[in-house]
Amino acid sequence: MTLTRIEIAKKGIITDEMKEVALSEGIAPERLASDLADGFTVIPRNERHAIKPIGIGNGLRTNINANIGTSKDRISFDEELKKLDVLTRFGADAVMDLSTGGPIRDMRRLLIEKSSLSVGTVPIYEAAVKAAEAHGTIAKMSPDSIFDVIEEQSEEGVDFITVHCGLTQRAVERLRQEGRILDIVSRGGSFLLEWMIYNDRENPLYAALFGQCIRVRASGTSHPALGEIAAEIREWVREVLRRGQRIGAVRTDLEEDLLLETSFGMMEGFDRWVAKQRESESETPIDDLAGLAVEFLRRIAEPLAKNTRNRKPLRKRERR
Repeated sequence: MTLTRIEIAKKGIITDEMKEVALSEGIAPERLASDLADGFTVIPRNERHAIKPIGIGNGLRTNINANIGTSKDRISFDEELKKLDVLTRFGADAVMDLSTGGPIRDMRRLLIEKSSLSVGTVPIYEAAVKAAEAHGTIAKMSPDSIFDVIEEQSEEGVDFITVHCGLTQRAVERLRQEGRILDIVSRGGSFLLEWMIYNDRENPLYAALFGQCIRVRASGTSHPALGEIAAEIREWVREVLRRGQRIGAVRTDLEEDLLLETSFGMMEGFDRWVAKQRESESETPIDDLAGLAVEFLRRIAEPLAKNTRNRKPLRKRERR
């Protein structure tokens, strides 16, 4: 299995890519690797896009990201390529394709082909346009279509993406109570808000993020950022279990890796099940589902007896 940048950095491996970024930033490769391992720095580069890698994060220089793209009112590949040429000549570090009109996929593929810079997108734009073309409204967009677009764009070579995971039903309710003067200024956020209000359902990017990040792992054909999120979640679960063991709240009779894989596997499977419940418009409140997941995890991880220190650890049975 292909390792993510975080996993590579955690193993203490200094790659040529890290050396190139460190040289460009004027820092030691070891420091960059440490920040990558800790999640303070990222290198937004897809394995399918041959570009000079850049670093974004702790103590690094400020990067310039330029936005271009077509709209339903103006569709010209030539104009967008001229913009790409201008922003490249004047020192931009990355470019985002924010196309919402015309042959969006063709525009993105052309940009990836021509750009020597890191290329980013907002996948919800394409998913919303497809829904409007197929159903006449963004409100009828399917949750799966969002993740399908993310995976498709990743396979094409997109280096980084913007996803609106923080927009939740609870957040929307707070906004209503506060009496905002202006509506949501984020275009992608407004697309999701329309879908959430019309369907009276939670933001699929929030409700199903964990399971989908596991499915779309970082490899030569997947987006590095998603795989790195999954790796970070795994390390977070490991640390939670370790801390629980230190205070006697988590069992100590199982090997750490076995307990981690069991807990992680339960969470992954439960997350997929919850996603299906939300897609089938289950009447079960999301808070109740979350409580059920916690209960399952508690039954796996809690000590079998109050005094865990005296319990003998499970041992492998020897073959005769």
